[in-house]
Amino acid sequence: ILNCKRRLPPWKLENLPSLDKIWSEFRRIREREESEDMFEVICGVLKKDMNGENEWGECHVEIGDVVLDIERFIFKDLICETIGDLALCRGVPRNKVSVLRRKLEFYN
Repeated sequence: ILNCKRRLPPWKLENLPSLDKIWSEFRRIREREESEDMFEVICGVLKKDMNGENEWGECHVEIGDVVLDIERFIFKDLICETIGDLALCRGVPRNKVSVLRRKLEFYN
């Protein structure tokens, strides 16, 4: 149990900031002058966040798998829709052809 961090890859090890560092940054944020532009403050926070612990780089394989899955679903739906349309053109009653379509939903 004591050596569990040694088995982790170096990018997974947690280096937590000290309490003094967190407190000094908190005080620095609270002491900002009111004359500072809010836009500049937000941009600074976003830049710091994007430069900091950015874990997006670890998802390249997972993102690739998701893209391939979406492409397969789209291709399969196109084939099913084409076959269904061809079946309708051949005189098959419309109620006997079940066209299943996937619906992509994006959540915010």
